[in-house]
Amino acid sequence: MRKKSNAEARASTLASGWVVEGDESSTPSGAPAEPQADEAALAGDPEADGAIPSEAVADPETDGAPEQASNAVLVLLGVFGGLYALYTWGWFVVAKAYADFNTTVAAGSGSFGQVLQQILFWAAPFATVLWFLSAVLFLRRRAFWLGVALVLGAVVLLPLPMLVVSAQ
Repeated sequence: MRKKSNAEARASTLASGWVVEGDESSTPSGAPAEPQADEAALAGDPEADGAIPSEAVADPETDGAPEQASNAVLVLLGVFGGLYALYTWGWFVVAKAYADFNTTVAAGSGSFGQVLQQILFWAAPFATVLWFLSAVLFLRRRAFWLGVALVLGAVVLLPLPMLVVSAQ
């Protein structure tokens, strides 16, 4: 956006042939508004004739830059990222502690059932990582729903077996 002033039009030379020209409405009434040419423009340099290349003009709405997250969203992601990391560690501890019990239970379900049960039992720790990454990926533009998804995941994925004390 050009600033309107009553001063005469002037040409200011910037780095490597860029020229800022005055507004046509601010030229004196008797002087024609003609662009000034220099040696580089006469040599055929398209960027040196005072015209601004089209890729240099950036529209703030369509420049393709991603929106930045607010400070509150970044703090929320940090807190819940740490919480989900602790949940992942907790589920690995539970999986290791109950490995013998799970093997005994899976023994009665056949070889195919044993394999499936072991895969699901050891895949449980990755549920927290998968929940966090999918919530951030799919809801990154909606801060409210991202917060709801992270809180809901923190409740649903709580490693309850780690909190229950067994009398062994």
